[in-house]
Amino acid sequence: MQPTALRTYCLQDYTTITSGASVTSIKQSGDEWLELTGARDVIFYLHAVDGTTSSIQTVTLETSPTADDELFAALTSVALPAATSSYGRVYQQICRAQYAAQPPASFLRWNVSTNAGGAWNLTFRIFVSINFIRPDFSVIRGGQEIMSVP
Repeated sequence: MQPTALRTYCLQDYTTITSGASVTSIKQSGDEWLELTGARDVIFYLHAVDGTTSSIQTVTLETSPTADDELFAALTSVALPAATSSYGRVYQQICRAQYAAQPPASFLRWNVSTNAGGAWNLTFRIFVSINFIRPDFSVIRGGQEIMSVP
């Protein structure tokens, strides 16, 4: 079966995450995850606009077959060095199911983490382009269907 054309969705519109020294990881809220049926390949676009940190920040795209937090695994990630040159750029990661250690599953979310203590913040947005293997795919966010092809 031939895959359908790539379709692009906003996983996260512009947002700023601010954290104190004791928090090293922040995950996307469950009502903002994308729920997919029939997804095969994913291209992840991270637009890192601004940030402050003294350490590396990592933005990870995670996937899971269910909405259970403990089942999410890294699909791909981008490490942003602790330098102002990291911001104002668009980072792209391609995750092809046939080569991925973890192929795309039913749910997609982001997770931002840092490797050291200290206050930090990051302003970013994320788009994902998805190659669906099934002609009858759907994309759901927060229980609302945002795309469906019967």
